[in-house]
Amino acid sequence: MARSADAEAAPLDAALLTVRGVDGRPVGVAFMATTHIALTCAHVLPPGVDEAVVVPAIATEKNPEPVRCAVERRDEDIAVLRFEAPPPGTAPVPLAYPGDWNRAVRAFGYPARRPDGVWQKSVLRGLQSGGRVQIDKAPDGAYEITGGFSGTPVWDAERGAAVGMVATHDTRAPAAFMIPLQQLCAEVSEIRDLFEQPSPFPGLAAFGEEDAGRFFGRREASEKIAELVRAHPVVTVTGPSGCGKSSVVRAGVVPLLRPGHEVVVIDAGPADRMTEHLAGALGTTVEQLTPEVIARRAEESAGGLVVVIDQLEQLTSGMGALGPLLFADLPGKLRVLLTARLDAVEKAAPWTRELYLLPAMTAGQLDAAITEPFTALGGRYADGLVGRIRAEMGEGSDGLPLLAFTLKRLWEQKDGAWIGHRTYEVVHGVRGALVHQLEEARAECRRKGTDVEKGLERLLLALVRLPPGATRPVRASVDRAELDAHQRAAADVLIDARLVVGRERLELAHEAVIDAWPGLGQRIQEDRDFLVRRDELRADRERWEAAGRPGDLLPGVTALDRAARWERDRPADLSPHDRDFLARGR
Repeated sequence: MARSADAEAAPLDAALLTVRGVDGRPVGVAFMATTHIALTCAHVLPPGVDEAVVVPAIATEKNPEPVRCAVERRDEDIAVLRFEAPPPGTAPVPLAYPGDWNRAVRAFGYPARRPDGVWQKSVLRGLQSGGRVQIDKAPDGAYEITGGFSGTPVWDAERGAAVGMVATHDTRAPAAFMIPLQQLCAEVSEIRDLFEQPSPFPGLAAFGEEDAGRFFGRREASEKIAELVRAHPVVTVTGPSGCGKSSVVRAGVVPLLRPGHEVVVIDAGPADRMTEHLAGALGTTVEQLTPEVIARRAEESAGGLVVVIDQLEQLTSGMGALGPLLFADLPGKLRVLLTARLDAVEKAAPWTRELYLLPAMTAGQLDAAITEPFTALGGRYADGLVGRIRAEMGEGSDGLPLLAFTLKRLWEQKDGAWIGHRTYEVVHGVRGALVHQLEEARAECRRKGTDVEKGLERLLLALVRLPPGATRPVRASVDRAELDAHQRAAADVLIDARLVVGRERLELAHEAVIDAWPGLGQRIQEDRDFLVRRDELRADRERWEAAGRPGDLLPGVTALDRAARWERDRPADLSPHDRDFLARGR
């Protein structure tokens, strides 16, 4: 068995399968495209068969055990083989679209009188009118591609991936023809999905209820919280920023409660918006929303009504009208589930009956969170890579946003069903992936001009808050209409980089962006006094707006005197709404 001389081609070796004929001799090659799917050429298989026999082409033992697989489907060119379990020692081949032409490639096959197989060197020449790619024998190659190469993947060493599958050869010239990966994707949905479907990893966003099927590693915590919710009227889930509270509640707990309960999930924020959200979810208006309406709705559901308020640290001016509606006299079938960062858990103290501290994930749970969403789609990580990722995360429970961001970048850079160490290094690893993205975004703003670069600095300060008594900043949301043209240009860069979410109302994708952005933490501390006063001003404005803009809630003399210096020295850091609020108070 001719093992590849290229160490970088080890994944190729593990993907190659020998297709045997009825006499047990090699008749062609197949390759693992996912953990359970292999591809070969249709003409390699006898007509009408529904089963094929293969063995690993590159094996350490002399006589590897044959493996039977189902011929799931075949058309004129391509046959799809499905295995109940991955053949021992195999792995999916890395896949990539062909790059420039005239590139050196290699292939493995079985020319006449070579039952152990040989490696062949070729050059990609270009597309034919029928969509196939011409492959010419390389000048220094020893073998031509012949019939025994049918179904073999064409390996581009520079890209570290297979770029297509050998289909036919020219009997009158040292040339052959490849089905490029683009055509394989068009014909085979399992391959197409690996390139076209959305990432199973959310990046900096939390997992949502719709992601429950790809949320792994937190089953035990989810079941415990669901049990607490059934037993106690108010439960608060807490832990440090980045430990995964929102994901556990949304993708773990809510799906467990949903079969027997009506569940409403609300993002913490301005009190009037939270009340509007609850009223809309219950099919009524803010004016008609009363404790009796909520109690009646809770009684109508078999298990009751569960109201989830996520990220209490984002509260800007307390619960407002929502507090009396939910907590004044909790009916028997109403449950409230809160999440709060550890340094903001006192916001939940007036109502909490039960507090749950979300534990850090174990090594086994982290491995499941890393591998299961990818392997469920037929993908595989290189040996040792999962342990490397986990080791670079380090101790503690606050690194999950960095992990999720890195996994999404790996998905975007993957080679088909394969993620290798080289890809991990390309995305700069767990500790470098987000920082690199931030630096790229800042460089893009710089390329757009000094005004946009300065607009970025002001935008970042607009997207953070320092709540009174908080030890760390939190995200703030801002209306796009409140930004000037340079801030909006910077916002578009951050949105494209998936560092900011929303279009009309913007916020950072996660607090991890605050921690990772070079120099931002220091700038926040230097501007602490201004940020605290600005946030107090905005909380006052939001209370005034929620109350219908009465004159007695406009800023008084003390607030106006305090704001005068900021209006004079930093007018660009106050939004038009803030300045209008101050002007109305004079």
